[in-house]
Amino acid sequence: MSEAGSLSAAEFGTAFKGFLEQAAQGVEAPEPVFAQLIRGLFDAEPAQLPILSQQFEVSDHPNVQIAMGAVIGASRAERPARG
Repeated sequence: MSEAGSLSAAEFGTAFKGFLEQAAQGVEAPEPVFAQLIRGLFDAEPAQLPILSQQFEVSDHPNVQIAMGAVIGASRAERPARG
């Protein structure tokens, strides 16, 4: 310590870095909520599920939105909305 009760910026940085390293030891990151939801919905590990995509012309975007709304709207009563 440079003076009684005060730290230089370098001393503070070193002490704070040590604090962060100690705080991070042995702490597991919580599983993302969506990973839990997907696992429960599909009964499979999310990382093992295929990734699907489809390209649509810009002029078809409104039709896709309407179709998705119809499908999601029909099933919304069965499941709560997430995200």
